[in-house]
This record gives sequence, C-alpha cells and structure tokens, in this order.
Amino acid sequence: MRTPEHGAIRPCGTRQQIARQIAGVLGHPVDIELVAIEVTALDPRDLRATVTVPEVPGGTYRVLVTSVGPLDAYGAQITVTAG
Repeated sequence: MRTPEHGAIRPCGTRQQIARQIAGVLGHPVDIELVAIEVTALDPRDLRATVTVPEVPGGTYRVLVTSVGPLDAYGAQITVTAG
C-alpha cells in the first residue's frame, strides 16, 4: 500500500485516495475495504481509487485490498475522526 500512510488522519465523510503498488502480473479485479466501506471489482490496472470514509466510530483502522489470488494487502494504520 502506498497511501494512506502510517498515522494518517481521515475525517468521516471525506473522500480519500487509496494507492497501491503491485509486483508481478495484474490479473484479477481487486476490492478495497475499511469497516463499512467496500469498493469492489476494480480493474487490476487501476492502482488508485478514491473512496469516501464511512461514518464509523473514531479510532484506528487499516485499509485492506483483496483479490481472488494471493494479493491481499493491509495498509498502515490510519486514524478515522468524527466528521
């Protein structure tokens, strides 16, 4: 994961970019998750996605990128604050 970086603070309701980098072949669509947010079936060639931070209790979270293959990756811890 390239962004969000460790310790980033993301207010609820804001749009934030998620960026990743891939080693190897880009094949399967990917999904991005953060508690109540889920972006599914992204083109694997799109290494960035802009998502809206969901209304969740303030706290520490991680972004998860998943795929059919062995591609799961967690981002650094971020802090979500009340919007």
